[in-house]
Amino acid sequence: MGSRKTNARGRQLQEIINEGYINCIDDDSTTFEKNDYEEKIDWILASQPLHSLISNVETHPTIGTLSGHKPLTFDIPIGTEPKPASPRLSLKFKATNWLKFRKLSQEWSIDKNYMNRS
Repeated sequence: MGSRKTNARGRQLQEIINEGYINCIDDDSTTFEKNDYEEKIDWILASQPLHSLISNVETHPTIGTLSGHKPLTFDIPIGTEPKPASPRLSLKFKATNWLKFRKLSQEWSIDKNYMNRS
């Protein structure tokens, strides 16, 4: 996997992948090209469940960059879950019978005062 030239960081990365902490998207396209030298050195790494959602991986030609790296693109479907209905009450103040409300409020206040005296 990767470059034919392996260093300590590459071995550490390979160990993390082998242990299953992250997964590597399999794609054989070379991702680096410079002076007649091509190599696969750029990788898409992801942990689950994201790894299983990645699709349509493409390696594109270098686009005028001096680095020699080829851009990688891929799709991740991002959907939203339906939002549950709000448990809040919807109050329509304009439809309120305010005369009835005031009358009941006064009756409640009188009853409360009467109950406190007993």
